[in-house]
Amino acid sequence: MANPEQLARLRQGVGPWNQWRQQMKNSFQVGINLGQAELTSADLSGVNLNLADLSGADLSGASLKGAILGYANLERANLSGADLRAANLTGANLSGANLSGANLNGAQITYGSLREADLSDADLSRANVLGTDFRGTVLTGTRTGDAIFGHNPGLREALSHFGPG
Repeated sequence: MANPEQLARLRQGVGPWNQWRQQMKNSFQVGINLGQAELTSADLSGVNLNLADLSGADLSGASLKGAILGYANLERANLSGADLRAANLTGANLSGANLSGANLNGAQITYGSLREADLSDADLSRANVLGTDFRGTVLTGTRTGDAIFGHNPGLREALSHFGPG
C-alpha cells in the first residue's frame, strides 16, 4: 500500500515533490512507497522516482516524460498508454508490468527487467535497451525503429515468437 503522506506530497505536483526529494537526498529517510497508488493520467513529467516502490501502481495514461525511475520497482504496474519518452528506467523492475501502447521513445531501459511484461503496441523507437531481461515479454506490434539493443536475455525468443510491428 502507498504511504499516504508521500502520495499526498506527490499530488501537490512535480516541482514540490522533486524539491522535497532533493532535501531528503542526504538524510536517512524511509524509502518511497507508492505501491498500488492510483495515479491514472497524472502529469509526472520530470518527476524523481528513483528507487521508489511503485509495484502494482496504476499509472495508465500518465505523463512520465523525462522521469527518473532508476532502480524503481514497477512490478505489475499498469503503464498502459503512458508517456515515458526519454525516461530513465536504468535498473528498473518492470516484471509483469502492462506497458501496452506506452511511448518509450528515447527511453533509457538498461540493466533492468521487462520479464513477462506486456509491450504490445508500445513504441521503443530510439530507446537504449541493454542488459534488460525480456524473457516471456509480449512484443506484438511493438515499434523498435532506431532502438539500440545490446545483450538482453530472452529478447531473441520474444522477437521470434511475436515479432516487432
